[in-house]
Amino acid sequence: MDQLEEKQLLVGSTTTYISVNPTYDQMYKPVKGANAPWLGASVAPGQRNIVTGFVQDHYMNDSMFDHQHNAYFTNGFAESPDGMSMVGDVNHERPKKKPRKRKRKRGEPRDLVNDPRDPKKDPSNVDGFMGTWRPYSGPVGAEKVGERSEEEVVPAIPQPVEPKESGANDEEDTEVPEAKKKKLHDFNAHSVFHGERGYDYMGRTWVDPSSHLKAGRPHENFKPKKRVHTWAGHSKGISAIRFFPDYGHLLLSSSMDKTVKIWETDGQRKCMQTYHAHKKAVKDICFSNDGRQFLSCGYDKYTRLWDTETGQCIGEYTGHKFPYCVKFNPSRQHNFLVGQRNKKIIQWDTRSGKITQTYDRHLGAVNTITFVEEDRKFVTTSDDKSIIVWDFGVPVEHKYISEPTMFSMPSVSLSPNGKWLLCQSLDNQILVYGCKDRFRLNRKKKFSGHLTAGHGCEVISSPDGRMVISGSHAGEVYFWNWKTCQIMGKIKAHSDVVIGCQFHPIESSKLATASWDGTIKYWD
Repeated sequence: MDQLEEKQLLVGSTTTYISVNPTYDQMYKPVKGANAPWLGASVAPGQRNIVTGFVQDHYMNDSMFDHQHNAYFTNGFAESPDGMSMVGDVNHERPKKKPRKRKRKRGEPRDLVNDPRDPKKDPSNVDGFMGTWRPYSGPVGAEKVGERSEEEVVPAIPQPVEPKESGANDEEDTEVPEAKKKKLHDFNAHSVFHGERGYDYMGRTWVDPSSHLKAGRPHENFKPKKRVHTWAGHSKGISAIRFFPDYGHLLLSSSMDKTVKIWETDGQRKCMQTYHAHKKAVKDICFSNDGRQFLSCGYDKYTRLWDTETGQCIGEYTGHKFPYCVKFNPSRQHNFLVGQRNKKIIQWDTRSGKITQTYDRHLGAVNTITFVEEDRKFVTTSDDKSIIVWDFGVPVEHKYISEPTMFSMPSVSLSPNGKWLLCQSLDNQILVYGCKDRFRLNRKKKFSGHLTAGHGCEVISSPDGRMVISGSHAGEVYFWNWKTCQIMGKIKAHSDVVIGCQFHPIESSKLATASWDGTIKYWD
């Protein structure tokens, strides 16, 4: 072989092709040449597919992998993935466990023959074996097991009972209901007024809106940029907030500290009145159409109707179950609905104080109630991951919506045009359902990017319908564009879960947020 051919056959280890045709002996000659000093690996560069060496693909199903993984940590060795050898110490001995004694089952007699505690139980001991009928061997003077005195002996034949005189009342039977009734009604629902006076110089009450507030004017809403005020009157987390209908000059809030407070949103922005509403935490609140009355429900199983101005409790209603949500019928203000933990929706009449209808179809606690189609129908959601459409006054469902992929929806709101339902789903997205004729999911509208799993964060729409607003468990408030479903921005509002948010009905960019940190913040 000449020198030219030798030079052509000297190729690097990474070369993929050569320009000559080598013979068989030349192709399988041993590799010559010095190793690169910077390569510390024992595998040649051409024989590796990762930085540290060579890895070969091998398939092993999850069941076999878990079996070998557990075997390695239990026995100290396991079969290698190639199936040809073992990995670990094969001679490893497992620590022997002490044999467990079998416990005697209830009602099973003791093994008197094999019991080593007493030599008299050994049948091989002819003289000392006593058997199962041996006499009592306990301390002298102690009461024998199984013996009772004559006073404790119950007669086998029932004794005749003397008949009671007619008209006599059983005191024992009347004590329990009276005690329960007294326990349920020992709470005095009252309110405390914090304002200087209840009327101004023109004779208007503190509930009446100012003359500069004009309701019903269409306006465009914008995303708020800064915080203008913080209300910190509650000692525990906030459960719900509601603006005064149409005007928004007052803000109603309920809390886990058993109270309901109403705040000024203009002027001094102070607390005007505190309603000591319930014996336990307050769950939900709802204003009437004119704002002169409101409902509150709490974990004391009561729903109370309040006069906003005087602070007087007008009515008390209880279904003896935990109420989760309450809602006035916008067209029939003397009727309201209560969604309860026992899977039922109760319809009350404030004029008679009685239950007029019961809606029972859900399989879990009822979370929300929303009126649609000019208040002829209402929609409810539940922990059973379903949506039910009802005709008001008819206890049979109009439509039942339940899919395997659905999650529970703890917050639902109606869009300003009355065509869409915004549903806060616990899979960290907001779904949109149409509420005209056919109640169907709008698959083109989904709002995501926030985290609300495990929390019933409220979702709302701006009054002009251009934005969707929702809280999150990280204390942030998110804003989406209704048309594009894209996030417009977010605000770090609180240090805990933002459970409620409400847009001002008149002001174009004012927003109120409530959190479990016990504060309510006002943004502009």
